[in-house]
Amino acid sequence: DVVSWGTWSSGRTLSRQKDTSSNMRWTLVLFTVLAAQAWAKEKHHDCPHRYPTDLAKQGAEKTRNELSEGKPLYQLEVFDAEDGFKPLQTHTLGLRTNSRERKFRGFHVSVEKKDAKCKSGRLKAYHKGVKELKHCNLLIHAKDEPKVKVPLTWKAPSCGCVTIRATVLEDDTKYYLDDGRHDDGPLTKTVCAREDAEDDVKVKNEMVGGKEDVDNFDPESKMEYEPKPEHPNKPEYVPKPEYEEKTGDEMKPEYKPKPEYEEKPEYEPKPGDEMK
Repeated sequence: DVVSWGTWSSGRTLSRQKDTSSNMRWTLVLFTVLAAQAWAKEKHHDCPHRYPTDLAKQGAEKTRNELSEGKPLYQLEVFDAEDGFKPLQTHTLGLRTNSRERKFRGFHVSVEKKDAKCKSGRLKAYHKGVKELKHCNLLIHAKDEPKVKVPLTWKAPSCGCVTIRATVLEDDTKYYLDDGRHDDGPLTKTVCAREDAEDDVKVKNEMVGGKEDVDNFDPESKMEYEPKPEHPNKPEYVPKPEYEEKTGDEMKPEYKPKPEYEEKPEYEPKPGDEMK
């Protein structure tokens, strides 16, 4: 009986250990799943949509973006990239109102690529009134205050076309954005890489082994070499006359004869030398 009781007790202990180990494994799996869901929720739900859902739920209405006939109230500008962007270069963008009496308080700017083989570039904030959401590649307002214009920057990709879209919040009751089915409008701009600039990028990529990184690219480090202009007061270079080689007697130094040797007179004994 003593032996059987010990055997039963030992088996019960092993069974409890197995149950504890199994529970720990299931707890670890559950924790991993919950952590992954939380991470996914944070990553996707922290990126605000161009359509202001929360503001619309509070009663805000989409308003027609028109100040006068043919002129929008709010406008997105791409400046020098209007006729095509320079690949891997930083371009200045702008969001502004065409009426100082109708300022805006908020905005949302996003960029999407049109070609699968190319990237969309990177939106960047350098103005204190702009907040950059790096994991979303979005720019939103940092302060809820009236604005006339806001400067933005965008680092272009190496190729392809992109569409930049903006949403403007005039106040808590009105917002403005273009139809998403359109690629161009007052608050929507589609720009493509310049063909001549693409050729320059291909040459540069071949020279550096075809490596490119849009996110880590520094435009200043890729500045083309420009020769320095000559100083306006620098005297004109005048070449020295060529060396004229002398031949014949001209190469020999002039002969100067040494003075003739004067023989000393023979020794004449003086009186008294014979006595010495």
